[in-house]
Amino acid sequence: MTLALLGLTAGFILLSLMLFFLWVRSSLPQSWKWLALIALLGFFWIEYTSLQRYAGWPTTEALPERFRLIASEVAEPDKKTREDGLMYWWLQDLDHPERPPRVYRLPYEAKVHEQSAQVLQEQAKGAAWVGKRSARGGGAGNGLGVEFERIRKNRLNPKGDAG
Repeated sequence: MTLALLGLTAGFILLSLMLFFLWVRSSLPQSWKWLALIALLGFFWIEYTSLQRYAGWPTTEALPERFRLIASEVAEPDKKTREDGLMYWWLQDLDHPERPPRVYRLPYEAKVHEQSAQVLQEQAKGAAWVGKRSARGGGAGNGLGVEFERIRKNRLNPKGDAG
């Protein structure tokens, strides 16, 4: 556990203790106590949902418009347990290269799995590929709306005009 998580946990405990003493020892009207409790619970929920982005957990947000596939981990569907498959993609957003790579959790699709595996193999050999999100969804015959395009390496991160 990191120091930041320990600090957040201690902060939550401190706020909870303060609310407890407010509830037990205070002569405030009962409606204010309930309002403080609801506000604290709301704060906890907002904090939890906000921190998921920074803790490195996979996101289910929409894929970036243009991205580079860095790595992929796939859990294929299991017919015995009837579990749906999942794909985890580690992507670099090419429209915002200053942002760190992000892990995306996607539903399993055999055709997309096959395409992404091929892209990763060719990238390992030195080829450059860009993934694109289709506006309609279902691009390239898949339901995720993902298309891959092979490009020249110097087009991967085009530099701005110097003048």
